[in-house]
Amino acid sequence: MATNGGIIGKSNNASFGKCTVTTVTSTGNTSFQTGTRLVNATIVGGGGSGGSAYAGGGGGAGGFRNLTCISVSGNVPVEIGAGGAAVSGAATFGNKGGNTKITVGSTEYISTGGGRAGGPCGAAAGNGGSGGGGGQRNNSPGGSGNEGGFTPPEGNPGGRSKIPAPGEAGGGGGGGAGAVGGNGSFNTGAAGGAGASSPLNSTTYAGGGGGAGEATPQPSGGGSGAGGNGGGGAGAPAGTATATSGTVNTGGGGGGATGTPACYPSKTSGSGGSGIVVVKELNKASGVWSMQSQFSAQSEGTWPKIGFDLDYLVVAGGA
Repeated sequence: MATNGGIIGKSNNASFGKCTVTTVTSTGNTSFQTGTRLVNATIVGGGGSGGSAYAGGGGGAGGFRNLTCISVSGNVPVEIGAGGAAVSGAATFGNKGGNTKITVGSTEYISTGGGRAGGPCGAAAGNGGSGGGGGQRNNSPGGSGNEGGFTPPEGNPGGRSKIPAPGEAGGGGGGGAGAVGGNGSFNTGAAGGAGASSPLNSTTYAGGGGGAGEATPQPSGGGSGAGGNGGGGAGAPAGTATATSGTVNTGGGGGGATGTPACYPSKTSGSGGSGIVVVKELNKASGVWSMQSQFSAQSEGTWPKIGFDLDYLVVAGGA
């Protein structure tokens, strides 16, 4: 006996989302249209903040993932990862960004927060969706990306600080969704790694934060690295009190701060940008529809209307 409403064949989980694209920028429940059963989503974690040191590293970008054909119904909880808080002081690590996630039933779809930037000499920056950039002197390594272990990877590693020590330092750039962070060079911070574009709205997210160059001599020394496209903040040039923060709702990493011991307390790194979720409600109806599915969609006004306009010309044959 047929159990799909009188039609023998494979039942179809039809979705009539009208290809609506929604951007979610704050934590809460997200509701979809009545006929939506499937969505594609871009999920971006919160960016890490920059470090504070002779040459602070840039914060790592939040993890960036594109997921397809997620089954949904009713309200779906969404948690937006916060950006890592800015820091001040001598040889101080940045802070890691928060995870962003969608929860459907018992399944969580997660992008990891960006790694904290380096500050102390020789100590590695933090791992994350993308890794933080190494800070200070002594060839401090950047953090690893893709902390969530996803395929494809959600991010890239951060860059090292100046190679080799000693001498004026340059902080490494934070990793981005599309590229690794740069390595610091003599007295110059490296650029943050480039972000990546969402296929749902063609917007670039998850750029790494730029590293800072050692502020020697004061106040003219120390070149800063640019933030990666996709919301990454630039490192602070010498003589500048505060680095640039990652852009809100991009998952961009914050820029690194620079100073000398006498002025560390007055130097502040950039905070990480908060994460974001972009959702596209799908129109997807292949295979065989059950009669119940058709009746329900018609009753709810979500069954697609198929039609077209046609212009034509009729020419009679000559005698």
